[in-house]
Order: sequence, then C-alpha cells, then structure tokens
Amino acid sequence: MARIFAAADACQGAIFRVNCGDSGEGIFAILNVVLNVLTIGVGIAATAGMIFAAIRYSQARDNAESVAGAKRMIFNIIIGLAVWAVFWVFLQWLMPGGLVGGTP
Repeated sequence: MARIFAAADACQGAIFRVNCGDSGEGIFAILNVVLNVLTIGVGIAATAGMIFAAIRYSQARDNAESVAGAKRMIFNIIIGLAVWAVFWVFLQWLMPGGLVGGTP
C-alpha cells in the first residue's frame, strides 16, 4: 500500500511527496493537490451549470422571463469562470514552482 505522506527517505510510491527535493515541498505540495482538486470541481460545476442553463433556455420558448433567467445564469457562470481563472493565475505567481512546475 502506498504511503500518503512521505519524508525524503521514503518518497518512492508516496501519493504526496513532501521534502523529496522537488520545488513543491512541504505545504506547497499539499496546496497544489488541493488547488487541482478545486479546479476540477469548478470545471465540473460550470459544465453542469451550463447544461442546466441550456435546458432551461431551450424549454423557455416564448416566456421572456425564463429566457432572461437562463441568459443571466450563463452570464454568471462565465463571470465565475473568469474569477476562478484570475485566482488561479494569482496563485501560479504566488506559489514557488506554481501548479505546472518550473523553478522557484
């Protein structure tokens, strides 16, 4: 069974590599995993919201209030994705090595 957290001497097979000599050491390795999971969650929620808004829009027919509500929902999802993207870019800049690797 793989260890969850491992020190430098036991990095082989660990799920979270803490102090293994890479740029994502310690708390930054855990933050990277958490942020990746949150990014996946935001993507899933945005996709589900867009599907729901599209169904709501297609079922609105001649009801102007329902059409406006569906458009507002789509607009809010797009704004939410833009805010998440800005947050993600800020954390890329803040964390050593960022989420995509590189040198600190």
